[in-house]
Amino acid sequence: MVSLSPGFIRTGMTRKEVEERPDMRALLDSTPMARWGTVSDIVNVVEFILSDKASFITGTDIVIDGGLSARLLAQQS
Repeated sequence: MVSLSPGFIRTGMTRKEVEERPDMRALLDSTPMARWGTVSDIVNVVEFILSDKASFITGTDIVIDGGLSARLLAQQS
């Protein structure tokens, strides 16, 4: 079993949230990849996980957030 933890993915819902909340905009702006994630970013990971190339990957969570969680963890330590 593999779970996915996406970050800011460009959708109507997230776009509205970022436009209405300055704190969310600041969080998005601090993403190391300096961009929104896309639905394609998620689909690419799902395709990989479902392929034979990922046959030895199990019991983990894959974070797809452009490095944001790594940056936040580094700031906490």
